[in-house]
Amino acid sequence: MMPLWNAFSKKYPDITETVEEEENRKLVDFLRIEAFPTIALVSSGENNRFGYRLTDYYEGERSMEGLVHFGEIHSLI
Repeated sequence: MMPLWNAFSKKYPDITETVEEEENRKLVDFLRIEAFPTIALVSSGENNRFGYRLTDYYEGERSMEGLVHFGEIHSLI
């Protein structure tokens, strides 16, 4: 999954961010991430200590086309 995610985030750097569990345990807990890799869609501007609001989890096909489609249906791409 990481090679796919790296390619996707290189193509769409303005809408992606990689969060490593070891460095961001409190954020991982806040987003209720239980397994890796997890792709979570968050929006900014929320009034909490992280400034994020969880919007959706990606559960689609692990392919470039699937990730692009997810971005499109959420009006990110």
